[in-house]
Amino acid sequence: MPHHPRIALIDPDAATAAALAATLDAHGCATTRAQGLEADDAPASRADVIVVNATHAPGPSIALARRLRARAEHPATPILVLGGAPEAGAENGVESALEAPFADAALVSRVRGLARISVMQTELRRRQAVERRYGLEDRPASPDDAAATPEPAAVLAVGDFGAAAGTIAAAGDATLHITFAPERTAALETLYEGRYDLVVVAIGPAPEDTLAWCDAVRDNPRLFNLPILMIGAPDAFDEPERAYGRGFADLLPSPSDARDFAAHLRMLLRQQRYRRLLRDAYRSPLRRETADGLTGLYGFGFLHEYLASLIAETEATGGTFTVALYDIERLADVNARFGYAAGDAVIRQVGGLFGQLVRGEDLTARYGGDRFCVVMAATPVEDARDALVRIKHIIGLTEFGLPTGEAAVTVCARMGCAGFRPGEMPETILARARAAGLKTP
Repeated sequence: MPHHPRIALIDPDAATAAALAATLDAHGCATTRAQGLEADDAPASRADVIVVNATHAPGPSIALARRLRARAEHPATPILVLGGAPEAGAENGVESALEAPFADAALVSRVRGLARISVMQTELRRRQAVERRYGLEDRPASPDDAAATPEPAAVLAVGDFGAAAGTIAAAGDATLHITFAPERTAALETLYEGRYDLVVVAIGPAPEDTLAWCDAVRDNPRLFNLPILMIGAPDAFDEPERAYGRGFADLLPSPSDARDFAAHLRMLLRQQRYRRLLRDAYRSPLRRETADGLTGLYGFGFLHEYLASLIAETEATGGTFTVALYDIERLADVNARFGYAAGDAVIRQVGGLFGQLVRGEDLTARYGGDRFCVVMAATPVEDARDALVRIKHIIGLTEFGLPTGEAAVTVCARMGCAGFRPGEMPETILARARAAGLKTP
């Protein structure tokens, strides 16, 4: 979730608008309110998520969401409709709908997921803008691309759904393939071996067992971001915040209408496919004009241009970001003992390790020699530090192979990080990160 995600809240009722804004702001958001239901009344375009409260006026609110989506400044800003039916939202280009009544935890969870998508979109557009300076064309990734994918969606329904099983089965069709797996232990193997877009889990009589099973799914790195939708009694959890806090997509009462349930699934699937589209765009090989020749990461020239662009945008929006520099140590010993080709092989493998350990929206570049840089957009340094230190430790614990056939070697990394300060230049924040690294063991 970005630091203080900007939420544009549109609600015709002043009292509920104030309550919703207070809830969102209490969970780290920066909320701007508008009370009208006309597109011209909407807050300014610099929002990570647009929230439209449709509990008072469902028809006009959905129409407003449709008009906002058509406006030039909101072509891809995620829109969440509160109180709207999933089917109506899907038909009007809305990314998410939350039916009333809903818990604060559900609202915050939905906003967090959409804000993450918004950050990924913004970051991809920023990189593409820098790439255009090198004469390179954009790599396409839009919600429409995700919605237009011809492959049927694969959903795994896990557990005993009782009377709701018929409704879930009826929601499937040629484009929404639902597979039932009554036994949870066997379902884990099914997930490990196959490719699914979404998991629907019956909560059952022991909610903690359901959470534990879902945690087992999350323990597999390949399934870490797989959306999990839990279905059961509305009061299954005394504190629903615990379930949302563990990364689950939603908690729903047992579905009674197959059409509404299918619309809900399609809305979650559309988000998941768009995340994958963005992830694939980030992971696509870099063009030689912007890449470091040895590691395939971004090179120093692109890093400098990118930081200048990020600084300018952060100054304008009042956001933040974090820069980390890693110095890889013991490489001189590798070069002396095994030759420079061996040292290059280690640098190449370290670069590949960075690519596996950071989020897609985190930019990784080879700063030069044995030095690497990670930039975490929309992330304050206090939130970034734990992840950055974890990368440092993983590098130190990894054994790197040598082309000479000698035994694998280990290296260590010295890491320093710095958060953005207004008025800085790329060289300034890089120097502060470097100085912080020199002070750490």
